[in-house]
Amino acid sequence: MNMMVYHFSKAINGVMSDYSDIIIERLLEPDLSGVPIYDLLSQNNDFAEAFNEELKNSISVSNVFPASEADYDPEGDIATYLINLFSYNGILYNPVVYLIEKLDGDDYSRINVLIGAQENECDEIPGWSNNEPTLFSEDVLNKNELSIFVGIGQRLDEPLLVEYDENEPIHKSPIMTEVNIDLSLVQIKKGYRFERTGDSEIRAFAVTYWPETADPTGFRKFLDNKWSKSTINNSEVVEVGNLAYQMELNHFDRSREVFVTAYERDWYASEKLIPNTCSGWSTHNITSRMKYEDEFYFSECGDLNLFFPTVGTVRGIRNEKCGFAFIRTQ
Repeated sequence: MNMMVYHFSKAINGVMSDYSDIIIERLLEPDLSGVPIYDLLSQNNDFAEAFNEELKNSISVSNVFPASEADYDPEGDIATYLINLFSYNGILYNPVVYLIEKLDGDDYSRINVLIGAQENECDEIPGWSNNEPTLFSEDVLNKNELSIFVGIGQRLDEPLLVEYDENEPIHKSPIMTEVNIDLSLVQIKKGYRFERTGDSEIRAFAVTYWPETADPTGFRKFLDNKWSKSTINNSEVVEVGNLAYQMELNHFDRSREVFVTAYERDWYASEKLIPNTCSGWSTHNITSRMKYEDEFYFSECGDLNLFFPTVGTVRGIRNEKCGFAFIRTQ
């Protein structure tokens, strides 16, 4: 997959000088999961031909995958060939072009194309800035520059995503409430570190909602921590003590529900959906930046009153990937 992402990224970078208007116009659309490369190719034949030529060059220069594949035809439709191979663990994904910051006008000093596949030990990913090879990290991205990512989108049968702000502060202003749920302990188990390099960034969110109403009543990030390789490889239990979510007592008594999930975040990845299986409303789902959509640790939904009926109730979530312990403190 990483090699195919590299080929797609190099091809996007190669066509930017002549076809940036096609790409940027589509990036203005609101779909947070990204613009499928196939859609870009299907709307302009000249763009498709130029893109395929760039793919051919990327593959032939170093004689890398899929050059040695028996069914690879360097004179054929290389883009479609790679798109049909773009799968991981038996799941076919969309290769996409996407932004992690919304476009704010069209006055930018540089155009960057970033390879949204895998960061190095310094949490950097490679790409090109005005066609010059460059390493990028999340904290040095310049908002005056247009940074276009190429990477792994949603699986082909997923619905459109609903927007939430992943960068919401971990602590919100206090609200009037009589029910507090704290996250007390976290364990990420050995074998479920999805990062190949550097620390793993673990995030957790909670959405509270009425099952019969589309609009969620609350959205809170309650975990945003870096886990070291040794912490995960040793399956260490980490004390946290964060307030996870709050609810007014009259809502608690009337069966207001909550959807909670935790996942490993990849800053460079496109948005993936973590569905709320207790609700039919798409607005009650959570979206996250993960390289692959199965890189979340758990998700749980239901009536908060049943989960935490009394003060002091402890609820443990344990599976093959992780352990999370919550306690009702008020």
